[in-house]
Amino acid sequence: MRVRVGLVAIGAASLAASGAAVSASAVVGPAVSPGFTVPITLQAATSAEAWQNQVTTTPSGVSVVVWSDGERLLARQRDPSTSLWSAQQIVSTDIVSNVHLIGTAPVEASSPSGEVAVAWVSSLGGPIEVSTLAPGSQDWSTPKAVSAAGSASASPEIAFGTDGTLAVTWDDGSDISAAVRTPAGTWSATQSLTPAVDTDVTPAFATPSIAVASDGEVVATWYADDGLDSDGNRVFRLQGSDRPTGGAWTSPEWISAPDRSANSDSPATLSAGTNGTVAVSWTDPVNGYLAVFDGQSWSDPTPLVQVNGPTVALAAGPAGTYTGVWTHTDQSTGTDQVLSAGYVPASGWAAPLVVASGGPFEEPAVTMSDDGTATATWIEWASVHVVAQAVLPAGAATWGQPLQVTSSDGTDEYHVSADKAGYQTVTMNLADPNTSTSHAYALTSEAMAWPRLVPTKGPQLTGTPSVGKTLTVTPGTWSPADAVVSVQWRRGAVPIPGVGDTFTYTIGENDAGWPIEPLITITAPFYRPWIIGLSSHPIAKLSSTISTSGSTRVTYGQVAHVDARLSDPYRVLKSTQLYPLDLVLYTRAGPKGAWKASANVYPTNGTVTAVFTPRTLTQYQWRFAGTFNLNASTGAVHTVSVVPLVHAHILHGSRGLGTRDTIWGTESPATSGNTLLVQRYDKSGWHTVAHIHSRTQVLPDMTRRVGFTYSFTQRHHGTYLYRVQQVATAGLAAAISNHERVTYK
Repeated sequence: MRVRVGLVAIGAASLAASGAAVSASAVVGPAVSPGFTVPITLQAATSAEAWQNQVTTTPSGVSVVVWSDGERLLARQRDPSTSLWSAQQIVSTDIVSNVHLIGTAPVEASSPSGEVAVAWVSSLGGPIEVSTLAPGSQDWSTPKAVSAAGSASASPEIAFGTDGTLAVTWDDGSDISAAVRTPAGTWSATQSLTPAVDTDVTPAFATPSIAVASDGEVVATWYADDGLDSDGNRVFRLQGSDRPTGGAWTSPEWISAPDRSANSDSPATLSAGTNGTVAVSWTDPVNGYLAVFDGQSWSDPTPLVQVNGPTVALAAGPAGTYTGVWTHTDQSTGTDQVLSAGYVPASGWAAPLVVASGGPFEEPAVTMSDDGTATATWIEWASVHVVAQAVLPAGAATWGQPLQVTSSDGTDEYHVSADKAGYQTVTMNLADPNTSTSHAYALTSEAMAWPRLVPTKGPQLTGTPSVGKTLTVTPGTWSPADAVVSVQWRRGAVPIPGVGDTFTYTIGENDAGWPIEPLITITAPFYRPWIIGLSSHPIAKLSSTISTSGSTRVTYGQVAHVDARLSDPYRVLKSTQLYPLDLVLYTRAGPKGAWKASANVYPTNGTVTAVFTPRTLTQYQWRFAGTFNLNASTGAVHTVSVVPLVHAHILHGSRGLGTRDTIWGTESPATSGNTLLVQRYDKSGWHTVAHIHSRTQVLPDMTRRVGFTYSFTQRHHGTYLYRVQQVATAGLAAAISNHERVTYK
């Protein structure tokens, strides 16, 4: 695993390590937490530079570190049986002084047999060279050039397969090339993996990565220019090719989605599983992605939540499993997090788990042991720079408490490797502020061999999972008896703010719908910590209530305004981006009509308002479908009556007795067959003088439409008022027209 961080200075100078084999505790570098050996400096003299260290661990537990002093490629080995580091070895003397600046870091890999290989650029524009170290040997092989001199080769990546296949890929400036060594030791000719292209972009391909599947199939990826997106921006997509055992390289295949430019400056991370699969991770400016190659084709990318930084760390575990680790900022709280996701062949990528919160965090790494235990490592930028780790035991649902590995005034670069049992070797570069000399350090997790604590009675979680109730952790009993038990209460795998190390927790309204998961850590001197995650059933959902108000009667053609407020037993609820609350307004025409959704609204201010235009008597009801922490609820049924519009006309003025007059008019809505009452007002009040019906006819204004007419002859002197009343129907309320005044002489 290779991880790089920004250049900063360390406060304490280091002592020299002798050229002979030395104890791991001979030289003191950065501050180290219990559980790891005291670091040693790797270079043979305090004045020597150390850049771009790489580390790998063989299956037998031998740790091999290589680094550059600016002119040479150097190496040392650590024997796990004695904890001693070998004398400094020279791998190559043909390497340019500005190796760090041109990005030609040596890259290292280990085979299952214990063979180690390293690749580098031998000079500026020179060939890619490879050297190997046989198991048990102290002598590196003569470097072999796998690319042509003067080809502007750069960015080598190297990988071993379980069958002994060794593969190297690199950037030739205009294309991506590769060479493969068979298990028998025969190197193939250099093969260009990318087709010739006509492009105005230099380079058209960049940043290769490589892995060898467990069946010997070689898989390579790189970023390729895919033209411009819809906004006119250059798009680089992840592309890949594979070489079956004994076969030829396939034509390049797109892995990432179109119109999504990847972070082409950082190589994709490839990891070979134990079942012939290969997983890859990469990022774009917003998200990270994971995909799996099954030997035939790539899966569709699985997007991750917003990823900070250019890479997603990736490691393979047993039975085709993988673990990815990345950094993320929670947009609702602004808190930095380290997250992880696990892959199981039968079910794919799981939902992310929180590894650590706080930060700021950078440059995550991950390793997996043969039993499936994952160890995540990252940099935390605090008052000092901390390299921290957390462990996810095989089968566990939550990560253990993060533990500090080292702290220093500054870390230029760190790398981590692990053997099959999970014991870690960490290397780092630190700059001496007095001389500006960069030193390389190495430390190992010897304490991982300490025995585990033994539970005589395991911890338990009891209590009723309801709001207002109390959950209690019973810590159990442990051997040794001086073991210390601490509890971190979590809501849905996230630590609950403001809750200290206590064995009881009172469930609050914010816990509804979540499982409460206390993370229990048991520690004792000289024992490996035991981390156990317990979980309650999801806390019972809260009841919700909808209160409503609004229009009860509107004139035909006008809108009805209706309001709703959603509450739980503790507060009025407001919708947020993180927890949207969707209230749906249903309406129907009359008591027997079919309900239909008319509006979806979100109560961002506690109360929501919706409008609709009823054409007939309309009933409405607010409904809430519920969420993970709230039960569904339904508001009361309310009715909005609709009053039609009636317009009446008569010839105004004075006239003689016996004149024949006509009252006529229209209604809205215009419906034939409505019953209307013609009414006249005299000194004793309003009186109905006729029952008429609306129908389609030619009205006195010479238009043909739905309306009403009534003709009559007045026989008595006096002044009268006339009006027309529409009788109520099943869908419309009663309505009265304007009144008309007439005087008869």
